[in-house]
Amino acid sequence: KLVGTAADISDRKQAELDLQATNQQLQSLLDNSPMLINLFDATGQYVRINRALSTLLNKSQDDIVGKTFEDLLPITVTTLFRQRLQRLVETRSPLLVEDRIPLSNNEHVFQT
Repeated sequence: KLVGTAADISDRKQAELDLQATNQQLQSLLDNSPMLINLFDATGQYVRINRALSTLLNKSQDDIVGKTFEDLLPITVTTLFRQRLQRLVETRSPLLVEDRIPLSNNEHVFQT
């Protein structure tokens, strides 16, 4: 004797498709911005980045997402970023800074 069950998951499947479309739209918006855009978590791990940042770092987006500051940037920069990240976590307040960062044998000035 066999017993089976079935559930209508059409709504869930449609929600998954809608979420995927929204994520694609967001990534397209990010990728078409000339600004360097990145999202990282409280541990300093990159969650999402845009094409401009991947071009600057000369790495694919897949090679950056999931990595930490230390995986991609000079130690002098990562130390500073870690201090700022800690401040952001503690204060939950915006922070405006200007940095001179050496990348690819050139110094770049960024306002964040």
